[in-house]
Amino acid sequence: MKIFTRLFLSFVLPISIFSADLRVGFDSSIYQNISRKDMTVLTDVWLRSILEGTQYKTDFHIYDDPQELSEAFKSGTINFIMSYGETIIKNLELSSVVPAFTGSYDNKEDEYYIVLVNSKYKDSWKDLESPKVGVLQANNIERYYFDYQLLKNSKSKNIAYESFFKSSRMLLRVFFDQLDMCMVPYRTYRTAVELNPQISKKLSIIEKTNITTLALGFYKKGTDKEMIEEFNDIAVNMKKDERGRSILELYKADGIRRVEMNDLVPIKELIDKYNSLDIK
Repeated sequence: MKIFTRLFLSFVLPISIFSADLRVGFDSSIYQNISRKDMTVLTDVWLRSILEGTQYKTDFHIYDDPQELSEAFKSGTINFIMSYGETIIKNLELSSVVPAFTGSYDNKEDEYYIVLVNSKYKDSWKDLESPKVGVLQANNIERYYFDYQLLKNSKSKNIAYESFFKSSRMLLRVFFDQLDMCMVPYRTYRTAVELNPQISKKLSIIEKTNITTLALGFYKKGTDKEMIEEFNDIAVNMKKDERGRSILELYKADGIRRVEMNDLVPIKELIDKYNSLDIK
């Protein structure tokens, strides 16, 4: 599960047990490693501190189907959505969303995907024929990326995908020659190298992307502007007080930042390029 997703649960979801002013919908795939029971515990722990000084109430729902989540947003059943950029682009009109917030890292590179390849391939896409590729179960954007790059650069149509829950496990499978390549957040690679410097010798970064690894939050257009500003301010200013810094430290996140519509541009461009390919 992405770190910022658990962090979001700890300071926004606590207000979910009240009737709705803000109606939040979460894509369950972005926190596969946390149970609904754990979410309830987080809600109970942070309830009083988060509601203090606010006048708003909220309702919260988990959606296992991104399409159902999107339909709930369109209909107004929810007016805040947290999901991967692919879901936003494929299912919603961008004119219907207002950027909210997401996780952030002091090292900006940590927010983006890199592509790792076993160094025996000499850093070249063209050497990869019938590659074994690791992808995350929760996010289809990696398959789009590999399909596009491998078809464009190597003409390989025989790609063997293996799905994982955790990026770190994919990385290790490449390290131990059980996969040829994978796409992971830069922060996953950086942490792995700190623990085992041999990883940087065995794996090569074949490409650094501008595609965000983060799930993104959006309000529905027409949501009360004062409420939007208050919730955004609560989020982005967490690190300014001791309690907020404790939460950030607990979940190993550096902060919260506002989402920008530009966060979606590289994802949309990739999907458009993928759709233009002859993949028959």
